Amino acid sequence: MSTYYIKYITGPHGQTDYPENNGNLVAFAVGQEKPSIRFKKCDGFFLYETGHKAGEKTGAKAIYAQGIISDDQSSFLHLPEFGVGEKWPYAVKVILQTRTDPLNGVSLEKVREITGARTLQRKGGLLKITEEQFDVLSSELKKCLKNKEKWRK
Repeated sequence: MSTYYIKYITGPHGQTDYPENNGNLVAFAVGQEKPSIRFKKCDGFFLYETGHKAGEKTGAKAIYAQGIISDDQSSFLHLPEFGVGEKWPYAVKVILQTRTDPLNGVSLEKVREITGARTLQRKGGLLKITEEQFDVLSSELKKCLKNKEKWRK
C-alpha cells in the first residue's frame, strides 16, 4: 500500500525557495522524530505553505510543490541546530519534481475540498492522504503551473 502526505511548511518560507535553499532538506522539530521517519518512507508528498507571517510577507496557504524522498538519507538525522531560531534536529532529503510560487499554488479551499480535512495542522506537520487524493492534487498543481505559464505570455 502506498503512502502519501501533505507536509506543512511554516509560511512564508516556500516563497523564499524552501527547501531548495537548504540542500533540499525538509526539517522536523524537536519531538518530531517519528513523523520524520514516517515521512521518509512515503511514496510521494506535497509541500503546503501555511499562513504564518514573517516580516511583511504572509504565507500563501497553498500547496506549491510535489516530490519524492531521495534515496540518500544516510546523514540527515539528528542535525544539531538545523533550523533558524529553533531546534530542527531531524531532516529528510527530498527531490522536488514540480514546484510553483506558493502564491500561485493549490489553495487551502481546494485542498480542503479534495481531502475533506477541516483542520490541516497535524503533529509533525504531516497530513496523510490517499492515492486518489494525491492524484487529484497533482492534477490541480499542474493546472496552477499551466495557468502561470499562460499569465507570463
